[in-house]
Amino acid sequence: MAGAYRGTGQLDRASSAIDAALAIADRDDNDTWRGHWLAELARIQLAQGDPAAALTASHRAAVIQRRLGDRSREAVAVDLAGQAYRQLDRFDEAVKFHRRAVAVHRDLGDRWQLAGALDQLATALDRVDELDPATRHRQEAVALLVDFDDPPAGSLRQRLNRTRAAP
Repeated sequence: MAGAYRGTGQLDRASSAIDAALAIADRDDNDTWRGHWLAELARIQLAQGDPAAALTASHRAAVIQRRLGDRSREAVAVDLAGQAYRQLDRFDEAVKFHRRAVAVHRDLGDRWQLAGALDQLATALDRVDELDPATRHRQEAVALLVDFDDPPAGSLRQRLNRTRAAP
């Protein structure tokens, strides 16, 4: 529910839903749920403009996922930390975190997650004036999305193409 509420901009409801989910994870002492839901908490906090809290939640999620051995979800949490660093105007750190996420998703062959992480890395690289690498990462992300025909992939592909075409 939290993700659905976040997706429709109902951030107060999203926050309440994720708090309830995390309470369930705590009650049942379930780190699998906790790690996954802490990443959603970080997404909500980023949407609310609270990058410091998102950084904490994403770090906690990454630690749990590392302990569980889920490299893909750990990389997602690392990518969220990069987004938090961007909101904090700490762009060099953001680039480092996004590069870590890209490397893991590339190693795992997860094309969907890799495309998203490349998009995040390109956005951070723009902020440190590494425009040529940013363009190359966007091009790669578009190529990775070619076989995905779902609406989120279409939206991401369109945004990447618009950004690549911008002067």
